[in-house]
Amino acid sequence: VSPPAVRLVRCLEPTCVGHTHTEIGTGGAVSLVVPEDDLPLLALRGDGGWMVVKCSNPACTEHTTTELTELRDPARAAIPWSVIARLGSDGLPVLGYGSGSTTDNGWVGVVRVLFCADPACTSSDVVTVAEEPGQMNELLGFEVGPDGPMFGFAAQETPLRGLRFVRCLDPGCAQTGPVSLIGPNQPMHGAAMAVGADGLPVFALVPPLDRL
Repeated sequence: VSPPAVRLVRCLEPTCVGHTHTEIGTGGAVSLVVPEDDLPLLALRGDGGWMVVKCSNPACTEHTTTELTELRDPARAAIPWSVIARLGSDGLPVLGYGSGSTTDNGWVGVVRVLFCADPACTSSDVVTVAEEPGQMNELLGFEVGPDGPMFGFAAQETPLRGLRFVRCLDPGCAQTGPVSLIGPNQPMHGAAMAVGADGLPVFALVPPLDRL
């Protein structure tokens, strides 16, 4: 089965009755940001892994594509299931993701952040923010605050287990805070994270049906 087409829809007026559709490519997951240049950037998961698509005009009828080979480390890390794109304080794209990797100590789940060095993300730097032995991590929330990125993630089991939170202590993630367990280490169907006006994270959790 071929992967589904990914399209960019651009509204032309406030009610979005008038809009444009542009097919960008194919993929299984996507995240989108629109920088100050009004040229959208998409993080797109295709057959071979993740890529960044940078639009050359607002409707994205022309664009450039950059493969994110950094999301595969030399140990053949698993391809992240989800990548969340945000904009940094410098206006450049920042991508947060969770994955898994083989190390000398066995399989570990990781949370990482990719800092794009230019608007099209043709050059980037990856920082490992957290490692959790024995599991693959799925990123459920990612925001970039004035003091640095912050992450909500969980072990990728069925269902997800144990929402955790970690934040960088500086914009470049040279230092990170401790990993905090949000609530009991119990299964859940999903979670969402946002940032309040005070700059502190706010979470919503969905427990399994037998725990409602």
